[in-house]
Amino acid sequence: MEMEAVIALLDRCRLDWELISSDVIAYEIFQIPDQNRLLHVREITSLARETVEWDDRLEERADILAASGIDAMDALHVACAERAGAVFVTTDDLLIKNIKRMSNNTTVRVCNPVDLYLEVKKNEDQNSP
Repeated sequence: MEMEAVIALLDRCRLDWELISSDVIAYEIFQIPDQNRLLHVREITSLARETVEWDDRLEERADILAASGIDAMDALHVACAERAGAVFVTTDDLLIKNIKRMSNNTTVRVCNPVDLYLEVKKNEDQNSP
């Protein structure tokens, strides 16, 4: 179900939503050893209309987030989402729980792709004639 939701969300990014990438995502993509998977992931990230750049301020913010108990790379992703004012979508349930736990320390909204898809679908159904 998560895969279907991710596909639906990416389809929306092709139509009218804005997918945001980051230097952090590019760094992680660069680590993918499988060339077929690498090409597929690059194709997806090419949909991004904005890229959050990695700088000292971003790293400082990530350090603060990591001190709250989340993984360093996850903290960088969260800091990027904060900077972009974006919804942070992840399938990592523990990360979602940890970010929600520290809601006083972050402005980012985090959710599972299934939850986001169902929420959007419900809102669209309610607003359609």
